[in-house]
Amino acid sequence: MTGAGVEFCFEVIGNPELVAAALASCHESHGVCVIVGLLDYGVQLNINGYLFFSGRSLKGSVFGGWKSRESVSRLVSDYMAKKFNLDPLITHTMKLDKINEAVEFMKTGKCIRCVLLL
Repeated sequence: MTGAGVEFCFEVIGNPELVAAALASCHESHGVCVIVGLLDYGVQLNINGYLFFSGRSLKGSVFGGWKSRESVSRLVSDYMAKKFNLDPLITHTMKLDKINEAVEFMKTGKCIRCVLLL
């Protein structure tokens, strides 16, 4: 669709076959593929080494590069100070004993994010 390939490509569902396809879709001289989706532990990627020779790169990202120990408390403080609003992303609130139902809602796409309460 782009002719020469995309500059940035993000694989966000954790599918090893799609990682290879995403990397192949990158521009051959400078395209960057970022793995955001969590791959299962121990999964081996089957990627043709030729894809790297001309300049493509493959990276992984956890928390968008933020350091959880340092950054999460700042995010919470900023949210509490109303510097940004996450409320529209919370589509369901459930009791903790409904955790299995909440996980199923997320797996099937019936909610964006569910908050569990004691």
